[in-house]
Amino acid sequence: MNRKKHDPKLWWILALLNVLMIEYPASVCMDADGDKRLAAALILGAIVLVLAIVDMFTIVGVLVE
Repeated sequence: MNRKKHDPKLWWILALLNVLMIEYPASVCMDADGDKRLAAALILGAIVLVLAIVDMFTIVGVLVE
């Protein structure tokens, strides 16, 4: 059984996309005050949850190939 060699660029691209997708909401969360801070924190949490799910499917999809 031959094992396919995976391209390491995929993992770098995935990591970069994760950082970029979290950077903007995190900066908005730090600049917000009062009720806006709570809303920004909830949005940041939702984005982290969505990214975790997408990353899981991406990793499983690459490793199953």
